[in-house]
Amino acid sequence: MVALMLFIWWKQLLFVTFDRDVAGAFGISVGWVDVVFSLILAAVVIASLQVLGVTLIAAALVIPAVTARLLTDSFPRLFFLSMIIGSCSGFLGVYISWFINVSSGATVVLTQALIFILALALATSRQRWKSSRAQDIERASELERSAFE
Repeated sequence: MVALMLFIWWKQLLFVTFDRDVAGAFGISVGWVDVVFSLILAAVVIASLQVLGVTLIAAALVIPAVTARLLTDSFPRLFFLSMIIGSCSGFLGVYISWFINVSSGATVVLTQALIFILALALATSRQRWKSSRAQDIERASELERSAFE
């Protein structure tokens, strides 16, 4: 249901998120978009309250988005990747908690934290690879210039 609402209101949410004034000038009802987004967020919090508990909801809402941000710079990809990370880590965390008979809320957040650590390692190694690749290209161009001098 939440995914359907986000799909329907996607362009308006995106527009209002980045520039409220321009969105209003283009005829988007900023007030209604705020209300819809608040209702979607409230529905997610209420639905996850039983599974996660009050304290862990903040982590469960933030970690997937931060993890997705490490992996992409595109907002649409970030949006869908964070939904996938949140859904998969939620399912996996609940399954693990059932399998080993521990608290589901903590297991979900720990699963998300593990995915975050893996994404951080991937992003760091990718950044190092890009940096070393750029240095290799720089060295090759210097050698090329010196060979023709």
